[in-house]
Parts: sequence; structure tokens; C-alpha cells
Amino acid sequence: MKIRAGFVSNSSSSSFIVAFPRPPQSVGEVLDMMFGPNPPALLGYYNETFSTLEIATTVWKDIQAQTAQLPLSRTRIVDELHSAAYIEIYDIVQYAQRRGEIPTPWDGTKPIEQRRREEAEVAAYEAKLLEPIVYNMLQKITADPDATIYCFTYADEDGAYGAAMEHGNIFARLPHKQISNH
Repeated sequence: MKIRAGFVSNSSSSSFIVAFPRPPQSVGEVLDMMFGPNPPALLGYYNETFSTLEIATTVWKDIQAQTAQLPLSRTRIVDELHSAAYIEIYDIVQYAQRRGEIPTPWDGTKPIEQRRREEAEVAAYEAKLLEPIVYNMLQKITADPDATIYCFTYADEDGAYGAAMEHGNIFARLPHKQISNH
């Protein structure tokens, strides 16, 4: 029997939409923007620790790879936010269904016609929620008109370092939205 010690994952990835106050000009500026003027030397994630300089260097390289595509279009940003909105909408729909405000069409005892009507009702309810949720997310990320917005994707399938990049809250000091791509 094999037993794995350390970080074990079912593999996931997350996209991040991040607003930097200005385009960073160096890895040092990325480090400062992400972790503050006196950054900790290490970031702990589970039983692992990683250099904040190493993390900032990874983000800096990803920023450099995006420079030719800047500025990101509002359409691209909104498309990314739609995925995040559906996660929030799912929770809202579940709550509304528990309260009896909207139907639960997936009950196998209902006739197919009734399930289809109820599915359409739930879809209309979700559609009504979508744009306001995306708008609120967009407003939080784009509150600073001078900010430069970047998109990143990190995955825990890349081992403990990738997991720290994805789940370690590395963008906590910057306006951002994490979108789970599970």
C-alpha cells in the first residue's frame, strides 16, 4: 500500500482578476503591492512555506506575459466575472428554494412538464440575479480608474507551490476576485 505524506489534492485551478494600482515596473514593485512595504520573507501554506519574493517573481513573469494584451477589455473582465457570479447565484438559489420562494424542479416525482416549467422559472430567477452581481463585482475591482487589471490562473495540480499560489490568498492586499475553475 502506498501512503502519500504532505499536500494531497484533487486538482483544481482558479482564475484571478486583480487590480494593481499602476502597472508594476519590477518584481520589487510587485512584491510591495502584493505584500506591503515590509513584506514577510515567507508565506506559509499548510505545512509548506514559500518565499514572498518567489511568489512575486512568478506574478511578475505572468504580468510581463500579459503586457501586450493590456488593457484588458471590459468584455473579457465581465466574461470572467460571469463564472464567479454563478457560484454566488447557486448559493442564493439554494437559499430561495429552502425558503420556498422558488421551486425545486429536480424532484424526480414531478411530471416532466412541471419540471420543465419549474426549470424555466429557476433559470429566469438566476438571469435576474446575474447582471447585478457581476456589476457589483466589477465595481469593486475597477473602483480605482487608474488601476491596471490583470488576469492570472494558478492550479494546485502544480504541487504545493501551485496550491499556495491558488489558495494562499496572495492577492489579499489588492482588489481582486478569485474564480474557481474546479
